[in-house]
Amino acid sequence: MKSRSRLPPSSVLDVFAILLKAAFYAGSLTAVGVGVHTAIGMPIKSLWLRVAAHGLVLALALRLLSLNAEIIGGWGQVMDVSMFSWVWPSVRAQAVALGLGAVLLVAASVSRPRVLAGLGAIVTAAGFGLAGHTQALEGSSLASFAVAFHVLVAGFWVLAPVVLWPRSGADVRALAVRLDRFSRLAVWTVPMMVALGLWLSVQISGSIASLFQTAYGRLLLLKLGVASVALGIGAFNKLYVTTKLTVDGAGAIRHLRWALLADVVLFSIAIAAIAAATSVFGPH
Repeated sequence: MKSRSRLPPSSVLDVFAILLKAAFYAGSLTAVGVGVHTAIGMPIKSLWLRVAAHGLVLALALRLLSLNAEIIGGWGQVMDVSMFSWVWPSVRAQAVALGLGAVLLVAASVSRPRVLAGLGAIVTAAGFGLAGHTQALEGSSLASFAVAFHVLVAGFWVLAPVVLWPRSGADVRALAVRLDRFSRLAVWTVPMMVALGLWLSVQISGSIASLFQTAYGRLLLLKLGVASVALGIGAFNKLYVTTKLTVDGAGAIRHLRWALLADVVLFSIAIAAIAAATSVFGPH
């Protein structure tokens, strides 16, 4: 009997590394998004803040396990505490920032939600500028700031399908207010995020040519391309759906749901692409 074909151990490790990195990004961006949307006055329940904070802590724990497995070269001794002495120095600042961000989000669920939630989102986003490939760049402080801003806006954008999703029997006027509030902020920040993403991609890859010649660069280009399509959908929501809500509520809500579902698919592809780029390939 022929044995079943199996992926080589290194391939299995790569797949798990990508999945864990994607979970880390998804959990972190969700926490940032919940904090930002609370800060700008969107209808975010206290439970969301607590769930987002716990998800952030879980995402960080998975990230540390993933790094430990990468150093060991397998999952057999992933819980070997002694190996964390190699992992911890490179992620200590980021881990502290994300942990503080989680604490602020929990505190926001109890008292002064808008201020504390905003601080939690900012601190969490700043943590992404304190680790990773940008630390090897000249002028890393500017790159770290760019990464933090990029993550802050990305979290705000990624959570939009949840915050803007029209429930059954939704108040059309309240929905229009939420869309307008989101659009007013997104129209300036999201294009800046995409532009910064392109600049960071070139800086980390080393050149524009490297973006097209390496797997790492092509994955970054895929993420930017997906973000550009999502940006176009956002423009459609602002120019068409928001205006139509007051005229044809049912038709506008139907279009909005399809647009938000498309955003979910695009965001998932973008997260998977950046997870693969940063966990398996990496810049040369």
